Amino acid sequence: MHADLSKVEFVAVQHPNAFLTGNPLHGLENGGTVYLQTSLPLEKVWASLTPDSRKIIRERKIHLWAVDAKKIAREVCSFQDLQMRMQGIVLLGAFLRLTPFRELVGLAEDELFSALQVSLTKYFGKRGDQVVADNLLAARRGFAEVQEVIPPDQEVPQLPLLHQSEMNPQLHASRQRGVSQFSKAC
Repeated sequence: MHADLSKVEFVAVQHPNAFLTGNPLHGLENGGTVYLQTSLPLEKVWASLTPDSRKIIRERKIHLWAVDAKKIAREVCSFQDLQMRMQGIVLLGAFLRLTPFRELVGLAEDELFSALQVSLTKYFGKRGDQVVADNLLAARRGFAEVQEVIPPDQEVPQLPLLHQSEMNPQLHASRQRGVSQFSKAC
């Protein structure tokens, strides 16, 4: 998030570390949706969250969805220099599934992706048909592969920071020393 919003229905979290350094759920309405980019297997996503985040998700009945956008981008992108940007297109596909946009405009899934192809051609067509096709496939996979993380009936222990595969090693080292990343800047 790049701005403080007081009420939102959808939050995209691009890295699980956001739950360690702040509260990305702040401002999210009850029953809202969180998209989480993670390479963790679905069954480990819940355990990777902080206890405070889990409590908020349960109490406010927030829907948590996860997908490995990096993996999808790597697999569908024909041009390595576009893989980072392609992750945003995976998010777009997930967004189109998780929000009521499609229903509000009255489009069936195939009509939605036909309209998206027109837009992708407009913006990326000058880069060639393959770039458009890769972007469309990334969006389709984001739409299809985003999965809801269902909180377990019984609480599970948080994954140790050392075992969180996406944990920033520098952040982990600073936490081990008892110094937050932010205190150094103050």
